[in-house]
Amino acid sequence: MALAPAPPKPVPAYPYADEVFHVGAYCGPLLASVGSFILEDMGLEEMRVPGSAWRIRGMATATEFRRLGFASAVLEHGLREIRRRGGVLVWCNGRTTAGGFYRHHSFRQIGGERNIPGLQPHYRFARHLGRPSAGACKLARAAPFRRCHVDVRGS
Repeated sequence: MALAPAPPKPVPAYPYADEVFHVGAYCGPLLASVGSFILEDMGLEEMRVPGSAWRIRGMATATEFRRLGFASAVLEHGLREIRRRGGVLVWCNGRTTAGGFYRHHSFRQIGGERNIPGLQPHYRFARHLGRPSAGACKLARAAPFRRCHVDVRGS
């Protein structure tokens, strides 16, 4: 996944967020994949869990590191951190082209394709959190990148 073209955001990028953290997967000194996670309600009555819903924002992987497990490492690390913070629901607006990635990680599609002016077509995805997925454990054991690490920054 690459970040969708968008104008630069002011610092802080999400001033409305009560809590935010960022996860980066590095290969040596190179940042391979990133994701931002924000405490934010989904806005759908049937999915409302005030104070326990987190949104994935700005997830992307550099072209040369795609399909090597870096985005999965970022996502799984982010999900573990959300569980640690008491989160029970994670959601995102994922581009149509990223749908397979989110479905692979047990997210379910909510509704049909969304078309908003200025954005690429996307779906809303959500996942209720339970125990860590088997994929997270498998990835930790079989990661193809030996000199790489995942880092968390934020509030």
